[in-house]
This record gives sequence, structure tokens and C-alpha cells, in this order.
Amino acid sequence: MLRFSFQRQAVAAVVAGFVGILTLLLAPPRPVSAQTSGGQLKVVFVPPKSAFGKSMEKVLNQGGSNSGFAKIVASLNKLFIFPRDLPVIFRECGFVNAFYSPPQHTITVCYDLMQHFGDLFSKQGKSGTELGRLVAGATLFTFFHEFGHALIGEMGIPATGKEEDAVDEFSTLLLARLGDTGQFAVRSAAYWFALEGQQQARTGRVSDLPFWDEHSLNQQRFYDVICILYGSSQKRYANLATAVGIPPTRAARCVRDYPKERKAWNALLAPHLKRQFSL
Repeated sequence: MLRFSFQRQAVAAVVAGFVGILTLLLAPPRPVSAQTSGGQLKVVFVPPKSAFGKSMEKVLNQGGSNSGFAKIVASLNKLFIFPRDLPVIFRECGFVNAFYSPPQHTITVCYDLMQHFGDLFSKQGKSGTELGRLVAGATLFTFFHEFGHALIGEMGIPATGKEEDAVDEFSTLLLARLGDTGQFAVRSAAYWFALEGQQQARTGRVSDLPFWDEHSLNQQRFYDVICILYGSSQKRYANLATAVGIPPTRAARCVRDYPKERKAWNALLAPHLKRQFSL
């Protein structure tokens, strides 16, 4: 596997990427409930051994409680009523993944996944600040994807279809409303899905595609998140939808489905909010 360099200049670029992406905050909404949370999101950094892990811990934890990621967690704690503490753990896993664990009531983001993003995007000639922003954006999308799993698991929110598709939808809807930085994170994830899908397609054998997987195929995930992004702003993303080959019939459905998706998630989330908020 290609290992992109994390010397001083590259680390600075990735730091700049996280500063640009992770300092977004949910706008302060009006309080609608005096109910307090029974728990809190808590960020935990398991000391890494690799140089890459140490670099990423420094990026994510730079500034401590004033870091971009800590501010996101603080905003979510002000917004959601959690039944118990929910640690968000950053660690080296020995495998490429991020996951929510129902038995442990934890969200884990592996530095290995962030390394994978860096390898994947750098193979496309991305470097410097652009590479850092892409890694940051894909990581942020992934965090909210796993946070969606945690909402379903911790709060008993129903998912009537494939849960993986549902939390892709949640992450995209949330980030799409958070301005340029959030929408860049969605596009970073779409780029990730497209590249992974292209790699799978190179085998030329349909039987090699993971139809058994709980996730939709990468190319399907790519089109689904672009569809939501287009539905959120047809004028802004019309050229993108056309460029990636979404036909007019599907584009029209993207526009029709977007308010339905928001309405469904807003209804499901409403009982678990401390403050008025809508996707």
C-alpha cells in the first residue's frame, strides 16, 4: 500500500485541512426543553505507536477542548439528549474501519482509516492542503455516519430500511446544511466512494462485487450522496449532477425526495433534542 509522506510540511497541510473543516459549529438554536442529558459524548485518544497515528492525534487534539473536533462534540452535547455517556475513541486498530459498538456504547474512528484516505487520494495526485482537506472531509463524513448508527442504537430510533443507507443519508443531510465546509465533506466522501468503486470495477467480474455486504455498493453510495446534495441545492449542484451522469428522471426524484428525507429524520430526532433543530 502506498504510504504518503507525513513530514513537517505535510502534517501542517493536514492540520490546515482539519482547521478548515472541523471548526464548523451548529448554529445556536432556541431552547425547547429544560431536560438535561443523562450522558455526554466524550472524546478519548488512545496513545498511538505509529508516526502517522501520533501526527493524527496531534491534529485532532490540537488545542484540547478548543480544538475543532472538541467543539463539534460540545455542540452535539448541547443538542442531543443522550441516555448514557458515549465515548468517541480515536485509536490505531490494525485494520481500516470506523464503527459504533452497541455493547460497549462507543464510537471508534481508526487512524488506519485516515491513513487509507490519504493513500487513496494521494494516488490521484492530491497533495498538500488539498490532500489534508480531503482526508479531513472524508473523516468528518465517516464520524457523522457512525454517529447516526449511535443515534439509532442508543436512542432506539427506528431504521425501516438498510441501516447503512439510513446513516449515509443522515450524515449527508446534516453536513449539507452546514455550509461550504459541510458540503465539502460530503463531496470528499463521494470522491472516496467513487474511487473505491472504480477499484472494484477493475476486476471486470460481477461475481467479485460484495453484494452480500450490509453497505450498498460504493458506486451506489456515491450516487446517493450526490443525489441528496443536488436535492439540497439544485442551482449550486446542477453541473455536478450532470457531470457524474445522473439522468433527468433521477435528478427530479432527488429534488422530490430531499424534503421527505429531512421530514422523516426531523420527526425521528425531535424527541431526543434539547433544543429546536432541523436538518
